[in-house]
Amino acid sequence: MGIMHKKNYFLLAEVFLMMALTSACSAGQKAEARPKSPQSAVSGKESVLPVTGPLEMLFYSGAGAWGSMLTLNPDGSFEGEYFDEDYYDKDMIQVYVCQYHGQFGNIEKLTDASWRLTLEDLELDTGRSVGEVWDDTDGEYAIHYIAGEPGGFCGKDQLALSPGAQFLLYSPEAAGHEPGTELYGAVEFLFWENTHQEFTSEEDVLGCWGLRNLATEEGFFTEKSER
Repeated sequence: MGIMHKKNYFLLAEVFLMMALTSACSAGQKAEARPKSPQSAVSGKESVLPVTGPLEMLFYSGAGAWGSMLTLNPDGSFEGEYFDEDYYDKDMIQVYVCQYHGQFGNIEKLTDASWRLTLEDLELDTGRSVGEVWDDTDGEYAIHYIAGEPGGFCGKDQLALSPGAQFLLYSPEAAGHEPGTELYGAVEFLFWENTHQEFTSEEDVLGCWGLRNLATEEGFFTEKSER
């Protein structure tokens, strides 16, 4: 992937603004049945995840001009793009950016609605060293770029995770109403889902796919319609 330019940045900013206004998951709706794992339609490799096609996922807070867009493929590979508009005035926009790709492996099924994933590889594709700065202009705007870390794929030190880092993948059927259910007690992770859904009965399920970074409890989520 090449360096993100102004048009791409504003497109991403629009996406995250829309997502902040319309949450990725609607609370209270029951999830559809999980599909079986086919051959990966993306890469031709054998599927290792229980999905029929790529999952388009978002990591964002619902406030502020920042976020990470992730495509998770059935074979466990992924690619993503992170941006953070730090500040701006009428003439200058400053943006932290990072493009990345990687691979999950050692997939372990924990329940019918959850899987443990091990990070095998994570590569930055921004084309610049982390912390490197450069400027671009487009008409009346000056954009000050800073190469950043891959938001959502960092540890508590805010640095990119190393191979061996653990994640959990949840299907839309994941529940959390009682001890022993997939999402019971996962308060910090569920904060990133942005609807602050309550799990009070077995009818209350996640309703979308979720990817949980166990190092930080941060999470990526699909839109409600993606199964």
